Amino acid sequence: MAEEYLAIRVEQIKVPALQLMSKMEKGELFVLNYLRAHSRTAYPKDLSRAMAVSTARIAAILNQVAEKGWVVRRDDPEDNRQVIVSLTDEGLARIQRLRDEVVDASAKLLEALGPEDAAELLRIQKKIAGLVLLKM
Repeated sequence: MAEEYLAIRVEQIKVPALQLMSKMEKGELFVLNYLRAHSRTAYPKDLSRAMAVSTARIAAILNQVAEKGWVVRRDDPEDNRQVIVSLTDEGLARIQRLRDEVVDASAKLLEALGPEDAAELLRIQKKIAGLVLLKM
């Protein structure tokens, strides 16, 4: 079953909705989406933990998104040793456009599955998400 599951996951790479979601799960778009979901601000260490990557990798990503005008960094007024990252209006617009695309593509995917299979897919996905807590 594990081999079959792996083969299925490889084929799923071709599904447009899953391709878009994958883009949001890493790199620049993950950072933008995280900031959007967290009142548009975060500390780099929080981003590092959420992405499960090094602070050096986060620093590189933040440099990229800052150059594009999607985030700004400023000293924390309560602790000048810390930096706060904030999502700009331009960054918010960028991630919102992509989220809209993902929602549209996901709706089409779920519609193509039909109501029963779509509900079953969501049930199983929730169960899988819950397994993260088990640290298999």
